[in-house]
Amino acid sequence: MSNPISWTVEATLKPGQAEAFRDLMGEMVASTRDGEPGAQRYEWFVSDDSVHILETYADSEAGMLHLGNLGQKFAERLMGLADLTRVCVYGDPSDELRGALAGFGAEFRAPLGGFVR
Repeated sequence: MSNPISWTVEATLKPGQAEAFRDLMGEMVASTRDGEPGAQRYEWFVSDDSVHILETYADSEAGMLHLGNLGQKFAERLMGLADLTRVCVYGDPSDELRGALAGFGAEFRAPLGGFVR
């Protein structure tokens, strides 16, 4: 049985960085889409200076691959353009993924009920 993991990321754009942020977002979306087959959902939304990212991965291993790519390719530039304000994780991540996401100050929500079609 699969164990998909989802999380939301909220960030605030730094003043004057909207255009550079959009350019970086395009690179990150393409990298995730083309190089991470376990990435099932990776959508970015913006409102004024607030950005929300919705992410779903097939399992914890796919989530770890994404975080590795993020750290290796994009994290330094991303943190120069935006301030992370919240990360909320949904599902039952592996201890390794939980530890990695905790480094971002993540809040964790365990499954209780429901379904996905």
